[in-house]
Amino acid sequence: MRLWDVTSPGHPVPADAPLEQASDSPLYATSFSPDRKILAAAGAGRVVELSDVSRPGHPVRLGTLTGPADTVFSVAFSPDGQTDRCSSRRELCARALG
Repeated sequence: MRLWDVTSPGHPVPADAPLEQASDSPLYATSFSPDRKILAAAGAGRVVELSDVSRPGHPVRLGTLTGPADTVFSVAFSPDGQTDRCSSRRELCARALG
């Protein structure tokens, strides 16, 4: 997964090196925390990957939330950023962060 600097929308540029993923499975959903410091990404790997993206050009992988039994199609943070939620075809999940 690669982050892009879109300060100039007509000329996006890569913001950093690609983020390493826990698996080679396709990603289907991403979400930034309300403070825009954490990026959650999920997909066919049945996990939610969390990365600290608060320092442009230096993303840090924080960890992986496991548990979904199927491909994850959506991921979101609670308004206070303390909970990450995801959904697959068969279930909804919520994980406390921090």
